[in-house]
Amino acid sequence: MEEKEARFRMQELYGRVHGVLLDLELAGRLPESYRWVILPLDEPGVAAYALAVAQAPNPENLPLVHALFWKGELQTLLLPGGEAIRPQVA
Repeated sequence: MEEKEARFRMQELYGRVHGVLLDLELAGRLPESYRWVILPLDEPGVAAYALAVAQAPNPENLPLVHALFWKGELQTLLLPGGEAIRPQVA
């Protein structure tokens, strides 16, 4: 998968994360500042690109919040410290 395609797919999934956060009022459980790591587990090319981006220099030393997707649906948010949030969309 080309970098441009992977970046576009990550942006799509990023939008879905924010929609879920707003719908379920989960934003208050996230750190004040953080970096997203968008990981579509069933899209290896996009996941590999996302992991490479996550390993880029982080001079602000922001904590990482991982958003795990399967078939385009947000499955789990992994917060710094190991807490896992599994959004239950009604």
